[in-house]
Amino acid sequence: MQALGVPLKGRCRCAPSPPAGAERAMFFWSAVLGTGLGMTQLLLVTGLNKQLGLSNELFALGDSAVLTVLGQVSFMPVLGVEATLFATLMSVLNGGAFLGSAFGSLLTKWMGVTSSNFDNLAPLVLLCTLSTLLPLPLLRLLPSSLDDEQEEADKKVATVFLLLLGIVLLAFTLHHTAGPKLEHVTSQSGCQGATPKQGSLSLHHHHPPLVPPPGCLHLQDVCADQQSLVLYDPRYRPDAAEPVSLPIFQADWARYNFPFRTESNPDALGTEQLHLPPLSVRPVSSLEPTPDLQQPLFAADTVPLLFYPTWQESFGHTLHNSVGWLYTHLVKSNASWADMVRLVLYTPHGLAVKQHWHGLAAPVTPHPVLSFAEFSSRGSRCGRCFRDMLVCAGDAEDHATNSWQAAQHIMRHYLPTLPKPALTFHPPLDPSGAQPENSFGRQAGSDSSNAKAAPVVVLRVVFARRDGAKIRSITNLEELEAACRRWSHRDAATGRVFRAACGSWVFKDLLSSMAVAQGADVLIGIHGASIANSWFMRPGSSVVEVYPPAWLWDVHRRWLEQDPEAQLQWWGLLVKDPAAYSPGALELQMASMPWLYQGHQGPWKLQRDRNVRVPWAGIARILQEVAGAWGDVGAYRRAVGQGRQFWEATATNISSLERPPPAYLL
Repeated sequence: MQALGVPLKGRCRCAPSPPAGAERAMFFWSAVLGTGLGMTQLLLVTGLNKQLGLSNELFALGDSAVLTVLGQVSFMPVLGVEATLFATLMSVLNGGAFLGSAFGSLLTKWMGVTSSNFDNLAPLVLLCTLSTLLPLPLLRLLPSSLDDEQEEADKKVATVFLLLLGIVLLAFTLHHTAGPKLEHVTSQSGCQGATPKQGSLSLHHHHPPLVPPPGCLHLQDVCADQQSLVLYDPRYRPDAAEPVSLPIFQADWARYNFPFRTESNPDALGTEQLHLPPLSVRPVSSLEPTPDLQQPLFAADTVPLLFYPTWQESFGHTLHNSVGWLYTHLVKSNASWADMVRLVLYTPHGLAVKQHWHGLAAPVTPHPVLSFAEFSSRGSRCGRCFRDMLVCAGDAEDHATNSWQAAQHIMRHYLPTLPKPALTFHPPLDPSGAQPENSFGRQAGSDSSNAKAAPVVVLRVVFARRDGAKIRSITNLEELEAACRRWSHRDAATGRVFRAACGSWVFKDLLSSMAVAQGADVLIGIHGASIANSWFMRPGSSVVEVYPPAWLWDVHRRWLEQDPEAQLQWWGLLVKDPAAYSPGALELQMASMPWLYQGHQGPWKLQRDRNVRVPWAGIARILQEVAGAWGDVGAYRRAVGQGRQFWEATATNISSLERPPPAYLL
């Protein structure tokens, strides 16, 4: 080294020390950047991130990852110190962590922030975040230059540096201790096996005030335990100064059929209608059996909605009476707390949620549907205690709130992922049996060989077919499809010629059924759940519902009339020919199963479940009305007003019914 002209002074250093100015800049910018990123928590605790369209996970990443990296970067200038000094440094670090935890707890208590009171959480986060900047004035104590001749001064500087670093780490720990832990963001909302940690605070507490939908019961500080609710509000305790009676919730219209092992409608096996029991509610006791009930942590980032449905085993009633209600009060009302709702279904006897609920509810609720039994189980991996809980019931069976709008919302949700329809439409034939020159799907005078030819509209007609249980089936389906393909009608008002391409489909799984409904212009089926699939058809489409005389319940027509935005055209056909009916599968088993079709509705249900030979003349007459109202809402309303919406087919005659007779005798 001397040969190179470089003098040697003191002992040789293995690696050069960074300039003190670089150390000072690194400390400064680490603190500033950490403070800036820490401020993002304010967006989260105030809920502004949702208004900006930013997910909670983004902030969890920023706090857990980025701030951790900055903390490690701030250590880099001291990684080359002696072992004794580094050990002292780690001792200061551990001491700072302890003091930060203690001061953070005291500050949290002083500001009144608890597991159920978050009024001052935003100021607390702001104060703790700004505390990161407190040590910055001490950076001036670092010397501007370091060399071997200042070795004695270095010892003094090291002491000051350790003090500075201890304050920085104390402030950093204070920031993380007093504020809520971001890794707990999804402990309640995701419910994918995470259990809320003791002492953690929810970050969704500053949501706007929860305004319960009409008729709902709003409970606070409540836990769910084995299909009961435990209330922690001291007003419900018998020894309270002014005790309040326990809340009562019962929906008399929330009925169900026990799901017997049968492919048929289970109500054929029941004697009388069954009602969901009243809600079981109790105050907290001194003998709570589990730790989460003894010392509950009331989550504020999730609002369970315990829901009493009507005929929950029925696809049609689920869509109309339940999902329509949920859509109205969660989506259409644009409830600010809707993304916090977890739908909990009150199922009879703790039974599982029927599969169709998951597909229908997913577009209107942010989390998978749980049964009340699963949700309140003591083995549940989800939290069971909440700051707010709603108990609600859907619509009664003859009322549906905006069910058409709900179905169209569901359709838009699934439309990008719908499979290609597996249904094959057989093209129309002219009366002689040959395929017409106008090819399938072409409209409005597309035949260039005849300039004077009337515009042709080809309607896609789908007959709802039932497989499996032979009840409520159309016995002459092939005959109807053949007649449908030969059908032709010229509308006198518009001059358009209508023909039909026809096919049949078994409506089973949701997505394939929606795909078929989207491709159809007219859906024809026997009264039942298959008719509910018509709600997924395009606006302006038509549905033809076929009835037996003993079960003339035109509830689908009523549900459409109750939705002011409905754009589905409903038509009815009453087959009033005794010879057209044949026994259903269950009716044939009554000799060996005498308990079938019992109760006061038994005789009507028996006739409802019979198979029917549908007269083509009745279908053809309604197709004429469909053609007259095609693409014209005013024409459809005129047909309804003039009594041309509902038709009756006897053995010899087709006539209109000005209004359907009253519903079946209950």
